[in-house]
Amino acid sequence: MKSLYYLSSISFSQVDLAILPALSRQFKVVYGLIVPKSNNNNVPLEEVQYYCEANNIEIRRFSFVRRLRDVRIAFDFWSVLEDIWSEKPDVLYMTCQDVPILSLLSLTLSRRNTIVAIHDVQFHSKSKFAVLLRWSRRITIAHFESFHVFSKNQEVIFKQRYPEKKTSVIPLSLGYYGGFEGTSPDRREHYSEIRFLFFGNILPYKGLKSLLKAVEKLSERHSRFRLTIAGQCDDWDTQYEPLISSDSPVTRIIRFIDAKMIPTLFLEAHYLILPYIDATQSGPLMLAYHFGLPVIASDIDAFQENIAHGLTGFLYDSTNPTALERVIESAIIRDKAEYISLSNSLREFVKKQYSTEEISKQYAKMFMEKFVATRN
Repeated sequence: MKSLYYLSSISFSQVDLAILPALSRQFKVVYGLIVPKSNNNNVPLEEVQYYCEANNIEIRRFSFVRRLRDVRIAFDFWSVLEDIWSEKPDVLYMTCQDVPILSLLSLTLSRRNTIVAIHDVQFHSKSKFAVLLRWSRRITIAHFESFHVFSKNQEVIFKQRYPEKKTSVIPLSLGYYGGFEGTSPDRREHYSEIRFLFFGNILPYKGLKSLLKAVEKLSERHSRFRLTIAGQCDDWDTQYEPLISSDSPVTRIIRFIDAKMIPTLFLEAHYLILPYIDATQSGPLMLAYHFGLPVIASDIDAFQENIAHGLTGFLYDSTNPTALERVIESAIIRDKAEYISLSNSLREFVKKQYSTEEISKQYAKMFMEKFVATRN
């Protein structure tokens, strides 16, 4: 049986755990899991450990005791490298860390049998530490030969910049949610109030300010809707709270959202709203698809690729300042039978395009092709 060393970070474990069981039936899998000092993870470590043991996945946990910006992180990462060297895997799969010292140390790894996953080929607008991120990325891409990106639009950008590199495109998995299979209580039972959800870390490129302004205007003429905002934010009180009136239909849950809360948030909503200014792919979108939740999103490339307008949700013209308000209003007044039809078409679309079985097959194919290429 071919050996696969799957090196990732705890922040991606929700995505990893969905596909690793299927891979463990074809490969001897070692799951190297980096746990940074600032550990915010939707799946508790104990649950990750138990899940891996139950699915024949050998897990190696590496708890970093220093912050990623501390150059002494090299000592923490060295133990990871030693473990990879001792395993001598047929294929090494690793997520791009974009930390300069880690990128430099990764130069000791084989370029031939390694596949590097890159979540954002093009960094988000106003990314923190952009200079360091780009320098780290240049080191990684210069050394390794094969890369995995998660959307067609990112593949186009990657190939334009690095035409000599090999690229595979496989979308994000729908994720693991503690054994929850997505059987939803009937949202139609509370259709008298349309519930919208904005979920995830709150950052400028996600366009929440535009959403709050649209909601304030809509609340002047509609009363049968509510918006829940759930996620962490470093500057909520100064940047976003002032945009919310005292009688606004907005529920705030401004903190880290653990895994136990996610099903309730997504199952009680009627729509996920993604008013992003830019994006490469979206974890919340995959969450919505997992829980059968229609989506309202801006028409940026990343969403045009993954959202079927009218089948899985609705795209709006991001250049039109009133388009977001209008598409939300359409959802508020949408007939119940039409909403049921939309929900049914979403489930059929997801079953065909994003099933865990199908995505796992694509990963296995990518790894086998890499194994064959290293033997030639």
